[in-house]
Order: sequence, then structure tokens, then C-alpha cells
Amino acid sequence: MKKFLLLILCCAALSPLALRAELIPADKVAAPVLKEVLSEKYGCKIDKDGDLIINGKNGKIYMRVLAKAQLIRVYCYYGLYKKRTAQEMIELANRFNWEKRLLRVSVNPENGDCACDYAIVYTGGLNPENLVEAIDWFDGLMRAWETSVINGGKKN
Repeated sequence: MKKFLLLILCCAALSPLALRAELIPADKVAAPVLKEVLSEKYGCKIDKDGDLIINGKNGKIYMRVLAKAQLIRVYCYYGLYKKRTAQEMIELANRFNWEKRLLRVSVNPENGDCACDYAIVYTGGLNPENLVEAIDWFDGLMRAWETSVINGGKKN
């Protein structure tokens, strides 16, 4: 029994090291590496600007690595929803931003086009599993934004 407990304690003590070994080092974070991580779950390609384009369930998701800042910018674009004015889109974005906090929606006041974005900090390295979860989360919030616009901010 003592050997079994000792084995469990050793495994528990070493498990953070095992998780840390799976991190992508900060200096290796680049679009081709992110593509490799995400391609198993999502269809991905790299555009001519070097951004990663991900085929999410709710539309295209773009990713840009900002190496100097050690940030990954995740974003998507929408045109004006035809049943809403630019002012209504701004009001919906303000409400959505207040409720969701981590995802930012911005609206062009002239034409109602909007963008959603989120930043992933990878100082010290990037956990591939967290990256996939972040894209799943972002994809779900894209759908939540679309639903909010369609329903005028009302809950279903």
C-alpha cells in the first residue's frame, strides 16, 4: 500500500512537468504551428498576409500572431444585418460587450459593419489544448452575437 501511495504522489508531483512539456515555446508560435494544432478539428489555411483562416461552425475565424507582443489576435467580420440600422448595431454591440466581457464587438458607425475579436496571451508558451478550447469558445460566441443581432438583444 505504501508503494502504491508513493507512486501516486510521484505521478501527482510530476504531472505539472508533463503538462509544461506540451507547451509550444513562445518563440515557436507562428501561423504554420497553429494550423497544425487546429487542423485536426477545423479546416485551416494560411492567407497571403500570413493570417490563419479557420473554418468554424459559425463562420470564418481569422488568427494573427503578434510575436513582439506575444499575442494571438482572433477575429471575425460581419456586414450590417439588413434588419438593423448602424445605430441599432452599436447599441447591440454595447450590450453584448457588457454581458460577455472577454469578446469585443466593434461596429463601424457609418455602415454598421462589425468585427469581433479576442486576444490570447502566450507569454511563456502556448498550451495547444487551451488554443483549441479558445477557438471553440470564440466560435460559440460568434453564434451568440449573430443570435443577439437577429433577436435584437433579447434572450431566446
